[in-house]
Amino acid sequence: MLENGSLDDGPRFLSRGHSFRTVVGDTLLLPCQVQNLGSLVLLWRRGPAVLTAASLMVTRDDRFRLVDGYNLQITDVGPQ
Repeated sequence: MLENGSLDDGPRFLSRGHSFRTVVGDTLLLPCQVQNLGSLVLLWRRGPAVLTAASLMVTRDDRFRLVDGYNLQITDVGPQ
């Protein structure tokens, strides 16, 4: 809440956290829906490496791509 008692209109994740299991070589879609992002930039990261910044692909690994907004699709999934 803000000082005046109104609700904060800041960003809010609509997608919930999940654990995923998949088979090596499959394609996996990681959902990400955000409300009220405003001028902030959403990042997908893998450890310290940035994969995406807003709608831009930062990684050169072509197994990663954004689908329908900020959902991250990973093709040819490998072992963790």
